[in-house]
Amino acid sequence: EIARLDEDDYTGNTATLGLTATQYLTDRLTLRAALRYDFEDVSDATGDTTYRTVSLPLGAVWDSRDRPLDARKGSFADVEIRPFFTFGDGDGDAGLRIRAEARGYLSPGAADRVTVAARLQAGAVFGPGLLQTPRGDLFYSGGGGTVRGQPYQSLGVTLPGDLELGGQAFLAASAEVRLRITD
Repeated sequence: EIARLDEDDYTGNTATLGLTATQYLTDRLTLRAALRYDFEDVSDATGDTTYRTVSLPLGAVWDSRDRPLDARKGSFADVEIRPFFTFGDGDGDAGLRIRAEARGYLSPGAADRVTVAARLQAGAVFGPGLLQTPRGDLFYSGGGGTVRGQPYQSLGVTLPGDLELGGQAFLAASAEVRLRITD
């Protein structure tokens, strides 16, 4: 995977090379393990920084939704822990990135016209300091995937000198009621 990023707070050239093994334990439970190398060459208000990271992402997905794209009943959970070692500009840092998301869906009544949906998201990076954490590992909020009504990835951390970055921790909860008017 190769990308050129032009974000509000930084620009960067990134590359990821990895190998992932996936085990389908049941129709609902999937486990995955990977070995991954990430390269990030980033320019921001602090200057130019190069991050190189080797990591071992381990994750699990539980999916009991009746419909993946228009769920009315069931639950979904995705958890990943990723120990990593970063080297490049400056000293190397070992760390751990944890990310989790859980969703639940309930449609009372036989017609399934009303669906109540709830979602909880959390994440954290442990180990390196904020400026030593690769930009791709930081958490941003905003947009339909986290905070609706806010611009995409517009919510983060503002440091002295108006330097804006993603954060090293993230927690979001949301709920909605969906009303199906016609089929």
